[in-house]
Formats: sequence, structure tokens, C-alpha cells
Amino acid sequence: MEIVSLQDFLTYPDPEWRIDQIFESQGLVGLYGATWSGKSFVALDWALSIAAGIPWQSKAVVQGPTVYVAAEGAFGLRSRAQAWLDHHRGATGLSEPFREALENPPILFLIETLPMLEGGAEDLVETLLEMDVYPKLVVIDTLARCFVGGDENEAADMSQFVASAGTIQVEVGATVVVVHHVGKDETKEERGSSVLRAAAETMIRVEMPQRGKVELTCTKQKNAEGFAQRIQLRLQKVGNSCVLVEGHTMSTKKDIQEIKKAGGSTKFQARQLSLLTGHSVSACESMLRRAQ
Repeated sequence: MEIVSLQDFLTYPDPEWRIDQIFESQGLVGLYGATWSGKSFVALDWALSIAAGIPWQSKAVVQGPTVYVAAEGAFGLRSRAQAWLDHHRGATGLSEPFREALENPPILFLIETLPMLEGGAEDLVETLLEMDVYPKLVVIDTLARCFVGGDENEAADMSQFVASAGTIQVEVGATVVVVHHVGKDETKEERGSSVLRAAAETMIRVEMPQRGKVELTCTKQKNAEGFAQRIQLRLQKVGNSCVLVEGHTMSTKKDIQEIKKAGGSTKFQARQLSLLTGHSVSACESMLRRAQ
């Protein structure tokens, strides 16, 4: 047990972002949405981006090993991972370190259920420590498949799940992302006990308003402001699967034309475009440069 003085407590460092402005290091993240909303596409994109050290949708990441618990849809995940590698390996303008990282990014997959209420977290930690692997991110996909022996609606069971996730966070220093479903009323938040939301640092809702379009909305960010605009992405066909790319549309091109006509510095134009589209300022700067 560590008890510290106020003076020492005030010197503690601020939380660091694992993905800039998206979620923190060693936090608990709930990623939720309806079936076929694109949750697993987002979670895998996060995990592979962090493993390779490649910015996620133009946002900086802290590189390191990742672990993906594929308790649901594992074989479909394999084709998605291959599509992601093919897409990024074929990208132009990548520096040599990024190209080297893409050859074999340090991501591990657990292709089975992880019984979080029955010692699964402790078993995972023990295995990782034996392998001398300290992941930056652990994805649990999905809560339902790893909630063996429990009732999602019971606060006591959900508290035990959260405590098990905390074991992973503390013992290996990982951010834990829990992929979860909404209830029968898809307009409401995640199903089950509110204990998960209360404990999480970050909650992000995933929606697919149109076929192939994926939107992320931050519904909780405990220690900072959540991203104000929805992050708009789209699924792009690659090989036998798809990858997520930034949701540039024809309307965005029109916005670029109008903003460039109005003049001003590139930084100013990027900020205006960010307000209109929901993309990050850095992403908008890249879009403006490509439009020159």
C-alpha cells in the first residue's frame, strides 16, 4: 500500500494518450455499438496501428506490443488483418522505420474465450509475463463472449469483470479496450450494468449510418475533453476484406474549395475544415496540401 502526501500527489504526471485525444495509457475503454456497426474493424485498426507505431487516422500513437482476444469472429478477423497489412504496406510516402514495422508488427491473438469472471485475466497476465510481453493495448472482443458464468445486468458480476480488466491494466501496463453491444433499443447506450461506464476512462460509440460509413462518438472522457466532432470513417475494399480510412467525401472536397477561396493561412483553413467535417486539424492540413 502506498500513501502519499498532498505535495507528492500534486507532482504526479498527467495521463498520457495511447492514441492522441482518443484514449489514455493504462485506461479502461468501452467501445460499443450495434451488430454490424464496425466495432471490430475499429478495435483491430487501433491494435494494429499501435503495434506498428503508425498514426491512427492521422492521430499519433504510442508504439508497443498489443494483444487481441478474438473470442468472436476470429476467422473473419484474419482476413481483416491481412487487408490492413496489404493496405498500409502499399501506402506511398511511408518512412523506412514504418515500412520495417509493417513487416512483422508485434500483435498477438488469443483465438478463444477469455473467462474474465473465472480467472481468465490472471491466466492471461501470467502467460504474458512468461513470454516477457508487456502490451500497450489489450482488446477484449467481446464482453459477452468473455462474460462466462455472469449476468451483464448484475452490478456485482460487472464489477468483477471490471476488476479483472484492472488486473491486466496494472500487471502489464496495458490499456484495456472492451468491445460491447448495445441493447435491443439501439438508440440507447451499451447494454447491461452501468458499472462498466462508471469505471471506464473512455466510452466510444460506433455507428454505421449508411452502408460502408462508420462514425465514432465519444460519450465519456473522464480526464480530458472528448473529441467534440464525430470521427467519420469509411470502409474501403482491400482484397477479400475491408480497411477503415478517413471518410473523405464529395462534400468534403466542396468544403475544401470554398475554404481555399476564402483565403487565410493553411493552419487557419485546416481549423475551419476541421469544424465542418469533424476530421482532426492535422488531417485537414494534409487534405489541403493534397488539393494544391
